[in-house]
Formats: sequence, C-alpha cells, structure tokens
Amino acid sequence: MINKIASTIEMSFDIPETEKKEAEEATKLFKEMSTSIDYAIKYLNIIYIPFKKVDSIPVEAIVEYRGAIYRFKEHVKKIFNKIKLLALKSILKLNYFSSDTHILELTSTFRNGIGDLEKKINILLKILSDYRSPEFHKTIVASIEDIKGESFELQKLVNERILDFIDANILAKDWMVVTKDQYKYKIEENVPFITQLFLQRQKALQGK
Repeated sequence: MINKIASTIEMSFDIPETEKKEAEEATKLFKEMSTSIDYAIKYLNIIYIPFKKVDSIPVEAIVEYRGAIYRFKEHVKKIFNKIKLLALKSILKLNYFSSDTHILELTSTFRNGIGDLEKKINILLKILSDYRSPEFHKTIVASIEDIKGESFELQKLVNERILDFIDANILAKDWMVVTKDQYKYKIEENVPFITQLFLQRQKALQGK
C-alpha cells in the first residue's frame, strides 16, 4: 500500500516542465475567468434585485434614468468582453494538449458554453437599449435569470470537469499530493528490519 501512495506522489515530479507550465497557466486563466463571471453576476444584480422585488415599473421612471441604463449596458459589455478574452486564452493554453481526445471534448463543450452565454448577453444588451418598451422590466429580469443559469453551468464545467481533469491527468494532483506539498511532508517506504540487515550486509560485501 505504501508503495502505491509513494508512487502516486512521485508522479508529479515526472511531468515535463513545459507541460506543467502550460497546465498551470491554463488553470490560472480558467480560475480568473470564473472569478470574472462571479463579478459579472454581482454587477447584474445591481439592476436585477430591485427589478425582481417589484411587479412593475412605470416607463416614465425608466426613461428618466436612461443615462444610468446606458452606462450600465456599456459596463456589462465591457465585463463580458473580458470574460470572452479569458476564455479564448484558456482554450489556447489547453490546445497544447489537443492530442488528448478528452481535452478536445472538454474544450469543445466549453467553447459552446461561452457561445451560448454570449447569445444571452447580446439579448440583454438589446433589451437594455429598448428601455421605452412596456415589457422592459419583465424582460430584464427574465434575461438576467437566463444569464445566471448559463453562467452557473459554465462555472460547473470549469470547476468540476476541466480543472479536475488538469489536476488529475496533467499535473497528477490529488489530495495526497496537495497535502504533501502543503505541509512539506515526505512519505518514505517502511522497510522491514530483516530487509535492512540484508541490504546492509550486501553493501558491506560489495565494498570488500
């Protein structure tokens, strides 16, 4: 059993530095993108939460704040352009491992997820431009809920499949490796005493 544990841990030292670097950079980019999605959702809540709490908002009240709505729309655009850029960089890093069919499957699913999110963002931007519509309040709430749902699925894909795959199959990380690195713990194989005596005897004989 101890041999298997030690072997699992030592696997992390056999990874070529180039592969390790690409995988670590990909991990960093995916995490940064996921954090940006969190920020985007919090920003959308600025308008979502108050709109969700009421049944309707007079068109005149919305028109009065059209300047604020425009600034909100432009910032939403900016936030999601950053998310798309991080997503692109993440995929390009994973392309280093494109010979792996599972990586190809994951990147394809991720790419489609970003495409679906982009479509929902474009719908929201269109709605924000049509602030004189009697349906503005209702469609804003529904659109943001769609974006939240798509964002959740995308982050789930990143955290539960892509990052886990990189850790387990490229960086050879599991809980033992992480704990060992965290506490600088060295796992050594316990050699029976009789075996130690035999090895010492063999070494002594070879030295003669």
